Amino acid sequence: MEIVNVIREIHQGGFGVIHEVELKDGSRVARKTFNPIMKEKMNIKTLSEFKRRFSREVKIQEKLPSDFFIEILYSSLDSEDPWFLMPIAEKVFTEEISQSKLKRRYPEGLADILNCLEHLHDRGYIHRDLKPGNILLHDGKWKLADLGLITSDAEMTSSFATAEGFHAGSLLYMAPEQHTHFNGVTHHADIYSFGAILHDIFNGTRRVPYKKLSANGSIGVIIEKCTEEDIHRRFNDVSTLRNVLLSYLSKTEITNKDITEEISKWIDDLKVVETWDSNKLDSFVIYLDHIEGSKEIIFYEISSYIIELLFKIDFYLWKRFVLMYLEWIYSSRFNFDYCDVLIGHVSKIFVLTDDLEIKSNAALTAAELGRSHNRWYVMNFVLKMCSSISDNLADRIAIEIHVGGDSVKNNFIACAERINTNIDKYHKKIYEVLN
Repeated sequence: MEIVNVIREIHQGGFGVIHEVELKDGSRVARKTFNPIMKEKMNIKTLSEFKRRFSREVKIQEKLPSDFFIEILYSSLDSEDPWFLMPIAEKVFTEEISQSKLKRRYPEGLADILNCLEHLHDRGYIHRDLKPGNILLHDGKWKLADLGLITSDAEMTSSFATAEGFHAGSLLYMAPEQHTHFNGVTHHADIYSFGAILHDIFNGTRRVPYKKLSANGSIGVIIEKCTEEDIHRRFNDVSTLRNVLLSYLSKTEITNKDITEEISKWIDDLKVVETWDSNKLDSFVIYLDHIEGSKEIIFYEISSYIIELLFKIDFYLWKRFVLMYLEWIYSSRFNFDYCDVLIGHVSKIFVLTDDLEIKSNAALTAAELGRSHNRWYVMNFVLKMCSSISDNLADRIAIEIHVGGDSVKNNFIACAERINTNIDKYHKKIYEVLN
């Protein structure tokens, strides 16, 4: 791939320098060239090892999906100074944080960042250098970049970490254990770094590296949980963090004037759902049956944990509850981030039971949620729910699609097409009704 012009320097990072370059066809992309900040002080052996690790991280990034990570368009890793090409980002998350504060809104992209981290952690990788400057907007999605610290190397990292520039860019986002035992950190280090990003957003004051962080209000509790110095007191995984954070941010959009004394009591009761019995669940279902517009205030309090506990109390009462809950999700509109929470709840309902009515309702709800909000994260769940399933369930879903008409059919088609998947990936019975 021929480069005809170097336009400008975009950024000088720890492992390399990034330039905007022009290709022979006139298009412009970003080129990152291996150029560690301590290059002139390294011996041949250390430099060679740095170069080997640079190439390895590029090869890893080449295999990671472009939905989550900046795509490698082309690489030349056998050069004396290896380099690769990637798309030019539309925005850096640092800019999004600044703009959100000026406009007095929450920044976009928190759900995307968490989805990227979850994908990485599920494959046993740790980013180790999560910060706003390494989060880029491309094709309408926030993606991770700069995977130079994704795998550990004690000798290499100790040299790198002492370099001027690394501290300025990353020190304030690094977990305490990265300072003392870098090559032994777990995914909890990334959760600490995400908490530091939340501190940028909701506090913004100067901070001391490696310490527990906070902010005013309930969000401060979430930041504290992310940044506990003891890793065992942090959120255990991205999924739990996602549910807590995005539920909190979404619930703040409901005005307090709609919360009656009775609703407030049920919200308090849901906080001790472990103490409920069948009589309590029956009263809850009857209450939901008789209220109308205020259901959403209570439904925003529902979590996967609550869904699972209620399932264990009484199946038939639980069924009445979840059918109402699914109907609310199907017929409502949410912000994009909360969609990622809701699909977790819908998926939990889907896997808890073998009841065909509930499972088919869950699948139709997921498809409506994904299509109406154009949320690719949700659409992936729809494919999972409707591919490797029993013939009986596939029959039931196919019948419901037929009954629902073109609008329901289009939901399932859109969920496949918008994540670049053919509808033949659905179970054959579902494929037949769609085709």
